[in-house]
Amino acid sequence: MTVPLIAAGVEELAAANERAIAQAVRFLAFEHGLVAEPSGAVAVAAVLSGRLQPGDGATALVVTGRNISARLLGELLSGER
Repeated sequence: MTVPLIAAGVEELAAANERAIAQAVRFLAFEHGLVAEPSGAVAVAAVLSGRLQPGDGATALVVTGRNISARLLGELLSGER
């Protein structure tokens, strides 16, 4: 139900796999000092993995949520996941 609602109001949709999302969480933490939960890093994952190409103008990615357990964050940052 959610995807059709979103698709009606956006220009493009892209997805990312679990590995790309984990890499995006690491990228945000190590390169930008941001802690993001995996679901909040999906847009970044889509761009970093090449599934979403930024346009010619400014591109905004919404990064949300810090609701991630210390255990999962540690696993993602260490590359265990």
